[in-house]
Amino acid sequence: RGLGDVYKRQINGNPTIGLHGLSHHMIQNMIYSDPDHRFTISAVIHHPYLWSADKKLQFLKDVSDHLEFEKPTHPLVLKWESNSHEVFDQDWSRSVHEILKEDIGRYRKYDTTKLRDLLRVIRNKYHHYRDLPIGLKRLLGVLPDGFLDYFTTKFPSLLVYCYAVSYTHLR
Repeated sequence: RGLGDVYKRQINGNPTIGLHGLSHHMIQNMIYSDPDHRFTISAVIHHPYLWSADKKLQFLKDVSDHLEFEKPTHPLVLKWESNSHEVFDQDWSRSVHEILKEDIGRYRKYDTTKLRDLLRVIRNKYHHYRDLPIGLKRLLGVLPDGFLDYFTTKFPSLLVYCYAVSYTHLR
């Protein structure tokens, strides 16, 4: 195969370069034909695709904290939840391991149909990582990379969804 074949497939909407999630979001927004909708250089260099694992986790924790202090009926919270199906299918607990489900129920009640509560789990497990049972620590992986990988593997659209909603509604 020559490079021309790859470019033809990309033009026809069948890319073969494996872009997804954050990388896809960044590149898609860089190549809009309409300059009013195209990312600026500043938006590109501040895009989460280029962030470290620490910064990505901090962002998710910040989003969680922001949403936690709003009432469930606040327009921002409703907007956040309105397309949460892009992150998980009706109930996020179906995507996590049983040991995590058991652990999260010990300290607080979470609504597993709400993105806000998924973010809260990530935030709380991060903050109480030292106190987690050893088996759960092994499952979640080492902070920050393994821990982030666990949740972004289970919820591949989580970061890009949170970033897109934040970029649109919190700037």
